[in-house]
Amino acid sequence: SQVTQNITVERLNQTIGTISFSTSSLRVGSTTTASATATSALTVTFSSLTTGVCTVSGPNGATVTGLTEGICTIAADQPGDTIYSAAPQVSEHITSAVYPVKVDSSGEYKLTLQYVYDAAAATDIIKTAATTLVTNFSAHLPVNVTLMGGYTDEAFSIRTGSSTTVIDGSLKISGGTLRVERIVVR
Repeated sequence: SQVTQNITVERLNQTIGTISFSTSSLRVGSTTTASATATSALTVTFSSLTTGVCTVSGPNGATVTGLTEGICTIAADQPGDTIYSAAPQVSEHITSAVYPVKVDSSGEYKLTLQYVYDAAAATDIIKTAATTLVTNFSAHLPVNVTLMGGYTDEAFSIRTGSSTTVIDGSLKISGGTLRVERIVVR
């Protein structure tokens, strides 16, 4: 006599770790790279849950592009295979903004002039967009920094005519050296 027995083989569970980004901020018109790892070591794919704010492209959707200002939400998925079941989706947020300040040496874009200056190293060049920054700026570190204003392009490489950056507040120098170009304080 023959005996038949059904055996159910379940696939292994997997999870996806926290999504990280190659830059701490996402500038409108620029990109960052998303990364995450599945416990299965299978490839993770990324998608934008806020396609009006940011999009994804490139291998596995890992290149994130900021479209407009807002909160960009990126999801990570791993659908599984014959051994592993699908991982639960995870998501992470990054702010997409028009950042008016850039540290030339690192290429980092930031929202506030004071934040960038406070992290400055000797001989850093800080570039600002041709806009108005509402701030009471204090140059107090024992470093030599150049503050260059009036940039009219996203790459902070073009200054047209007499374009300037306006500091609506105050500018106080109490330490180090601050060289300024195209900065107006009012």
